[in-house]
Parts: sequence; C-alpha cells; structure tokens
Amino acid sequence: MFFHENDGMHCLLYDTLIWNETPTKVSNGFRAYRLLNDGRAKCRNNDVWNRGGNICFRQYNSSSMITSGEAKNRCNALQSDLLIIDTMQKKMFFENYYRGTNSLPALVGLSDKSFEGIWIWDNGVLFNYFHWGLFGVEFNGVDITRPGVFCLNADCGWIGVYKDIFMVWDNCCSKTSHWICAYSP
Repeated sequence: MFFHENDGMHCLLYDTLIWNETPTKVSNGFRAYRLLNDGRAKCRNNDVWNRGGNICFRQYNSSSMITSGEAKNRCNALQSDLLIIDTMQKKMFFENYYRGTNSLPALVGLSDKSFEGIWIWDNGVLFNYFHWGLFGVEFNGVDITRPGVFCLNADCGWIGVYKDIFMVWDNCCSKTSHWICAYSP
C-alpha cells in the first residue's frame, strides 16, 4: 500500500484522505495514524466500501435472468451504476474481495457494443489490458463459466474467479442473474 503525507497533518492512501490529525510519533521515525472512516458511514445498508476507490457497492442476484439493460436500470433506481474497474487499485481490491467472499461471477459496466473488440467502461474509459495481466482477459464469445454456451453477440463484460484466476470476460447482454451496482458515498 502507498501512504504519503502532504503537509504533516494529513495522511493519504491512493490520494484518498484517511486521517486529518497530528499523527502519533512511533519508533524509527515512523508515524501512526488512526483511520478516518468518512466513506463507510455514507454507504447504504450493508453495502461494501472500497476506501481507495472511494466507492460503495453491492452484488445483486436474481432468481430469473434479466438483460444488461434491466440490470443498469435496477442500479439507476438505486442511484448507482454498474461497477467500473478502471484503475489498478480497484482491480486489486475486487480481486481480493472476490477471493475472500467466493462471490459469483457478475455483470459489470464494460462493453464493446459501440465498436466490436474495443472494450470501454460505462464512464467512457478505455479498458486497460495491462491491469488484468496475461491470463486475466477472455474476450472470445464463449461463456467460460458454462462450457459449451456460445454467444454470437457477447458484448457485455463480466468479472469473477475462474480456474483460480480473477478475470474479466465477455458474455451475452441478454442474460444475467448477477450484477454489481456501485456509487460514490
């Protein structure tokens, strides 16, 4: 993790303020800060807070299949959007979250609907292959979580752990039963 001070009284983690008081001096020149809990208190219900990404989120599951458009509408009704993982910090956080909670694969705010093969997050940021590594991307039209299922128009992005790799892949936009909504606190 990367911490830094900008004026001796504020401690930042990934450019997010985590404490704004005089630190306690400890040995070897290090300083100790208590964590500032300004985001979690603003998350609704039991939503999870990612301090570094400054977002609250929750995974939703449906007993029936819905489209990606319906998932987006359900997020919008909650004043949120489909999850966007457009930084390395967010990718690392969600990889740890998925591994720690055994969450099911879910639809996120990523698609190549505008231009086939050009993956763009719903906020307009181009997908960064570097963040996901050599084996972390599988855009081939095959639903990797259900062998034998092929989608001719696999334009929507999903995340999950598959064969012990946290990855993103394409899937049909016409069928989902799991999605993640996120919002800024």
